[in-house]
Amino acid sequence: MRSYTALRSVALTRDRFMLNGRPYLLRMVLDQGYWPDTLMTAPSDQALRPGCRSTSRGACRT
Repeated sequence: MRSYTALRSVALTRDRFMLNGRPYLLRMVLDQGYWPDTLMTAPSDQALRPGCRSTSRGACRT
């Protein structure tokens, strides 16, 4: 049986995200829907699919 441990440091330095002392550029998209009937939660998984598809087809893909 083998085992290992990994210790990481996470920090924000000025406007940079640092992991183990190295800066990383984060590329993220906020896909936020509005559901008037339930206010914050999508009424079903099916209701989420069109938004996910349009986000994955957009310029956000890497």
